Amino acid sequence: MNYQNLSGFPSVTTILRPYIDATWFTDEARGRGSAVHEACTAYLMGTLCPPLAPEHQPYFDSARRWINMAVDKVLLCEERLVDPVLRYCGKPDLICTLRREPGAVLIDFKTSQAEYPAWKLQVAAYRKLAAGEKKIFTVRGLSVRLKSDGSGCLVKEYPANYERAFNIFQSLLNAHHYFYPTGGKP
Repeated sequence: MNYQNLSGFPSVTTILRPYIDATWFTDEARGRGSAVHEACTAYLMGTLCPPLAPEHQPYFDSARRWINMAVDKVLLCEERLVDPVLRYCGKPDLICTLRREPGAVLIDFKTSQAEYPAWKLQVAAYRKLAAGEKKIFTVRGLSVRLKSDGSGCLVKEYPANYERAFNIFQSLLNAHHYFYPTGGKP
């Protein structure tokens, strides 16, 4: 999956990275996350899914079950969004409508079984990007934790009012711009 950032602005992930315990972010975990996200994107876009390693397949099976049950219409999938005023960018996993629910919802797929406080900020930052660049106003955001045994996902909802979480993200973004005025990475 192409996570190349040519926008010239720091990504949401770059802004949050210094505040995330990276103990569990091994090369294996990164590889799993990339492979599963690539398969999810292909599935959502109706294209050929790449073959997965046997240990990654259950995560995708978990995602596919949830997608088939919950997703009604894909509005945006793995597209880099940019806010030229606040000078940051991000690539949300999915913005969609869900079955029997009104309004757009931002989905962030996770292969981690632990929940991290930064996820709420990440979802808020993506929601703000979608509202700005694409004029897609989401009614809520969800982290969808895919299961290693292929069973049902763990879904965490972040409330419709995400302004507080976004304000915290924006404070971190402002600090990043202060310490890295040329857009460098910490």
